[in-house]
Amino acid sequence: MIIYNITFQVEWSIYEAWLAWMRETYIPSMLSITAFSQPQILRLLEIEESAGPTLAVQFHAPSVSAYDDYLQLHAPALNRVLREKWGSRVVFFGTAMEVV
Repeated sequence: MIIYNITFQVEWSIYEAWLAWMRETYIPSMLSITAFSQPQILRLLEIEESAGPTLAVQFHAPSVSAYDDYLQLHAPALNRVLREKWGSRVVFFGTAMEVV
């Protein structure tokens, strides 16, 4: 199993709107177009938050091929939506981890 983790640093001024958008729009979109499941939003602790909180949004992918399909077929468009919606007020990057 693969865990896809997207780390976000969000400005305080948009934090509540971003969080609602993640729950109501982004996560449902991810679940509808991918084989991902078990989404969760986590806030990193013990990290400097003067500019805003840092959060991780995680999804489980059933296989490397499902994750690769996401990267090839869906990631560019979803990343574009994130950039268009939030601009430089949200910085993000994704990582994949394998459960061993």
